[in-house]
Amino acid sequence: VSGAEYFAAFLLVAGLVLFTLEDSKVHPEFNYTGVVIVSGALLADALIGSVQEEILKNRGTSSDEMVLYSHMMGGAYVLVLALGTGQMQVGVAKCAASPELVAYLFVYSVVGFLGISFVMAMIRRFGCVIAVTVTSTRKALSIMLSYLLYPKPFSARYGFAMAVFSLGIVADVVAKNHAAKVAWLRLWGAVKGCVLQGSL
Repeated sequence: VSGAEYFAAFLLVAGLVLFTLEDSKVHPEFNYTGVVIVSGALLADALIGSVQEEILKNRGTSSDEMVLYSHMMGGAYVLVLALGTGQMQVGVAKCAASPELVAYLFVYSVVGFLGISFVMAMIRRFGCVIAVTVTSTRKALSIMLSYLLYPKPFSARYGFAMAVFSLGIVADVVAKNHAAKVAWLRLWGAVKGCVLQGSL
C-alpha cells in the first residue's frame, strides 16, 4: 500500500468524521462508539481492496470463500465489541420483544450478502480501483440522499465534509490507477499553465 493510498484513506475517514461531528451537534443523542466503529470500517474498506484483489485473482479463492472468512472475522470483532459495551444484551432483548425486527434483520442480512457478492464480482472482473470507487461513491450518494429523504439543516461544515470525502475518492482512484495519475497530472499542468499565463 502506497503513501498516496494511506492519504486517500485518511481523507475518506476524515470526511466521514467531519460529517458525524456535525451530526452530533444536530442530533444530541449521537453515539460516539458508532463513530469510532464506522470510521474504522471505512479505513479498512479503503485499504482492503488491494488485498482482496490479490487473493481473488492470484490465489484461486472463490468470492463466496472470501465473503465467508471476511464476515467470520468481522463478526468475531463485532461480537467482542457488542459484549464489551453491553449492546449485545440490549439487542437480544429487542429482538426477543419484536419478531418484526428479526425479519428486518434477516432481510438486511440477505441484501448485505448480495451486495458483498456484487463487490467481490467487481473486484474479480474489474479490479479494486473500480470496486473501491463504486463503493465509496455509493456511500457519498447515501449521505446526500439522506438530506433529501430526512430533511435536516445543511451547514457549511457538511459541505466541507463532503468536499474532503469527495477528495478522498479522487485521491483513492488516482493512487491506484496509473492512467488516472497521468490524467490528473495533465489536468493539474493545464490549470497551472492557465493560472501562470493569466498572471503574466
